[in-house]
Amino acid sequence: MAEPWIKMRCNLADDEAVIGIASVLGLDEHTVVGKLHCLWSWVDRESRNGHVPCVTPAWVNRHVRADGFAEEMVEQGWLVFENGGITFPNFDEHMSGWAKKRADSAKRTAKHRRNADVTDTSYKRITIPRPLRRQILERDNQTCVYCGRKRGERAPQEMAQDAAIGLDHVIPVTQGGDITSLNLVACCNACNNAKNNRIPDEAGLNWPCDVTGKRYGSVTASTSISKSSSSIKGGVGGNAKPREPDPIWDTVEELYFGGHVVEGQKKRCGRLVRFLKSKGATAEEIRSRRQRLVDAWGAEKDTVNSLETHWDKFDGRGPVQARPGRAVAPAGKYKNR
Repeated sequence: MAEPWIKMRCNLADDEAVIGIASVLGLDEHTVVGKLHCLWSWVDRESRNGHVPCVTPAWVNRHVRADGFAEEMVEQGWLVFENGGITFPNFDEHMSGWAKKRADSAKRTAKHRRNADVTDTSYKRITIPRPLRRQILERDNQTCVYCGRKRGERAPQEMAQDAAIGLDHVIPVTQGGDITSLNLVACCNACNNAKNNRIPDEAGLNWPCDVTGKRYGSVTASTSISKSSSSIKGGVGGNAKPREPDPIWDTVEELYFGGHVVEGQKKRCGRLVRFLKSKGATAEEIRSRRQRLVDAWGAEKDTVNSLETHWDKFDGRGPVQARPGRAVAPAGKYKNR
């Protein structure tokens, strides 16, 4: 059953086609709009695809009570007589169920934006300057640093927008990430949506590194200052106390969090620190085992999870196993390829 309303433009009376019909038939534009509403409402009730059989131009003229109205709609391209009936072009775009759903969705979105709390300035989206955007895309060769796809490459089940290459903040702005080349990388829309408002480790993605193996990701100076200030204030006038020097925490913070752990990363950093302390690790041992991991498996596997999961493999006492996820095929299995 059709919905009890149809989609019509507010300025329909100013449309060139409406003015043309009105001038030929000797009617005013608002009368023509009323007759169009009458006809379109009828076809919305009687048809699901815009075609109604067994209808003649004479019947249309009689229905809207205006001689020559059907012929003028044909002249303007708004009506077609074919296959023993009438067809309304662009029916799916304007009067189908999907068209009404799109209109409802647009109305709800507009209402939501009007009712949004404009006084909330806790986070303001920052536009990345075009020169910086161009610099990042050229540096990363228009290639997603997470999945390796180039612009336009997509799987058959993906949409074109999934393969578009944009920019991503390695450390999200909401977690203190800054807007510099140290924290921006090229990223496809599919990986960007999967990463969402998280750091790569939390999203299960490899942490991107530059050509020297240094991990991308940096925080703003204001974030560091504000964190330090809050700690000082808490230690002086509140119940909180400044953190005691901890060589394990400081080492993990330097190696995996860019020298500063922001609020959203403290839980992950604390878990790794507790694990390393349970192993009796020292700062020097953490650095040496991390370096063995990088030498054996590459910088892309240098993550918090990798160090914790494969800690015992890099004690330096024996050969390192093959990189995880890369099974070694038996000899001769693919000899015909």
